[in-house]
Parts: sequence; C-alpha cells; structure tokens
Amino acid sequence: MSTPTRFRSLSLIFSLVLMEFTSFGMIIPLSPYLARDFGADDLEVGLLMSVYSLAQLLFAPLWGYLSDRLGRRPIILTCLFGSSLFYLWFSFATNLETLFLTRILAGTFGAVMSVAMACIADVTGEKERSKNMGLVGAAIGLGFIIGPFLGGACGFLGRQWGSEPPFGSSFAAFGAFLVCVMNLLIAFFFLKESFVKSDHSSLSVKNILLNIKKIHQSRVQQLFLAIRYPILKKVLSMYFILTLALAGIEASLFLYVRDKLDWSHFPASIGFTYIGLMMVFTQGFLVRKLIPALGEGKTVMWGLVIAGIGFAGVGMTNWLWFLTISVTLLCLGYGLASTCLSGAVSLLTSKEQQGGIFGVHQSLFSLGRIMGPALGGWFYRDISPSSPFYISGLLAIVALLVGFSLRNGFPQKGKMKVS
Repeated sequence: MSTPTRFRSLSLIFSLVLMEFTSFGMIIPLSPYLARDFGADDLEVGLLMSVYSLAQLLFAPLWGYLSDRLGRRPIILTCLFGSSLFYLWFSFATNLETLFLTRILAGTFGAVMSVAMACIADVTGEKERSKNMGLVGAAIGLGFIIGPFLGGACGFLGRQWGSEPPFGSSFAAFGAFLVCVMNLLIAFFFLKESFVKSDHSSLSVKNILLNIKKIHQSRVQQLFLAIRYPILKKVLSMYFILTLALAGIEASLFLYVRDKLDWSHFPASIGFTYIGLMMVFTQGFLVRKLIPALGEGKTVMWGLVIAGIGFAGVGMTNWLWFLTISVTLLCLGYGLASTCLSGAVSLLTSKEQQGGIFGVHQSLFSLGRIMGPALGGWFYRDISPSSPFYISGLLAIVALLVGFSLRNGFPQKGKMKVS
C-alpha cells in the first residue's frame, strides 16, 4: 500500500473512532440523570452503565470473528448502523426499561474500536504498528473531551425547545444519534476494505458459536497462564484494582454532584469534559516527562498515592473548589498509574505472549468496568453517598500495597516504553 493511501486510511480510521467515542461521550453524563428522572434507584443507575460494558465484552469477539471472514468494512458499517438506531431509540425513551434495553443493544454493536484496530494492523507494517495504534488512544481521549461538551450543549438546547423526549436533556442522545449517522455516512462513502480475504465456509450458526466459545475459553486460559508469573500477576492485579476503583465512582460522581451541589446535566457534562482534558494531558504528556525522571516503579506508586487522595477528597467535598482539586488529583494519579502499569505488562511479557497477555489485560479492564458502576451504585444507595469514593481510595491503597511487594520487579529507571 502506498504512503498516501495508507495515510488516508489511517486518517479515516482516526475519524471513525473519534466520532464513535464522541457520541459515546455524549451519553455518559446523560444516562445517570435520565435514569434518576425515570425512577431508578442508585444501584439501577450503576447497573445501567454496567450492562453496556457487559454486552460489549460478550459480543466483541463475535464482530472480530466475522470481520476476519467477511471483511472489516461490512462489520464497521453494521455496528455503526446498530449504534445509530439505538442512540435514536434511547433519545425517545420514556421509561427505565427502555434505557436498559437500548444500552444493552448499543453495547452489543459497540465493537467499532476493536475492528478499527484490526484495520490499522491491516494497513501498517509491524515496525509502525504500535505507533499507529496510538491513534486509537488519541481518538478516544479526544472523543471524551468533545463528546461531553457537545452532549451538555445539546441538552441545554433541548431544554429550550421542549421537555418531552427527544427534547429536554434527552436531546443529547439525539445529538449522539446525529454524530453516529454522520460517522456511518463517512464510512459508507469513504471506507475501503482493508482485509481482502473472504471466507464464508465457516459462517454457520454452530461454527460461529463454537468459535466465540473458544475465544472466551482462550481468555480464561491466558489468565491462568499470566498468574503463573508472580510479578506479572501482581501488575495485572494492580491494574484491575485501579480500573475497578475508577469505574466504581463513574455513575456515583454524577449522582453526587446532582445531590450535593445541585448540578444539572449541563454543568455535569462540562465537568466530565474537564476530566477528559486532564486524562489526555496526563497520559499523553505528563507521563512521558515523569518516567525518564522517576522510573516506572516510582511513577506508579506516586500515581496510586495521588489517585487515593483524589478519590477520598471527592467524598469529603461540599464545595466546588475542593471538588475541582480532588478530581484533578484523581485524574493525574489514575493517568500516571494506569499508563505505567499497561507499559509494565508489555515489558514483562515476551514477544510471543504479547497478544494473549494483552487480551487478559483488556478482559480485566472490561471486568472492572462491568463490576465498578454496579458496586458504586450499591454503596451509594445502601451505605452513603460518600462511600464509593472512600472505597475507591481504599482500593488505591490496596494496589499500592501490592506494588510495594514488587517494586524491584518493575523495569529499571528510564527503560519504560512510552511510545
């Protein structure tokens, strides 16, 4: 593939992922507010965020398997069409049951990122692949900045135009639908097939189910393989604990600012935009400056300390300035620790095992995002509004204690890969 063609393909993939996560980012601040308006308790608000991640975990292997046999383009188009349909349905929802159904179905079709990464692998050589995979992370981060801002603006406009869905706050979901439709049209007219192999011989329902079962079994086998190595087991444990801590406060944070500070959907969306900015700054810039100076091990440990303070600080706040400081610390600490832990997984794994171990890494991330919101909503409802943040702070301390037991097992100062 020529350099100009490859550049156009990578630019288009970046655009597709950016718009997908922009629409997703428009929904995140909206979901807890709509769920509360439709009578959900705090646990149900958390579950609403969990079911999307659960459906995505279960069905992403299906789309990956089909893209290897039918090509990337038809699968991306199918997923974008499904996402568009269910964002539209979400925007017209008038009850909690519809919210749950549309989020489950949206998660089922939410496989654009994994297939987009396969597209990048199709059009780039091995030497450039890791660098170009960073485009996906950059697009996700930018989407989480643009999305909440657009969602808040759409919700504000929707309240000026009416109160019944799809107007009112629900207009943010309608805006996400429009973004997703634009994404679908761009993909339909400009996305070229990057994987020429076509294999329809194994597309019976029986074979599809059998292969999906094998993929999930392989994940479990890789997990058991990973825990045979003490250092790698501890690094993966720290990553899972930190992911669980952050996911545990996502739904609760929106409930908290609504109940404590009387924030509407619009300021909550702007606040989430700030979180996206801080995450991009930390993971894209700050971590690259600190690792050469401190080394990976110290950066992880300090990140966990700062994140723990930030988690607990949010639970103590009754003032905007204190909340801003606490959220800033939370983002800085999480960004530093999670980035370094992901890099440590790569450095502690042989080249032959990278794919399988990173599959375990991604599965643990997904598991944390499934468990966290539900647990956070449960604690918020049955213990206290501040409890999810204190518990997440304790989880950061647990990860820190695990880190103390393996600090000498981290790569040496200055040898961390950050590209």
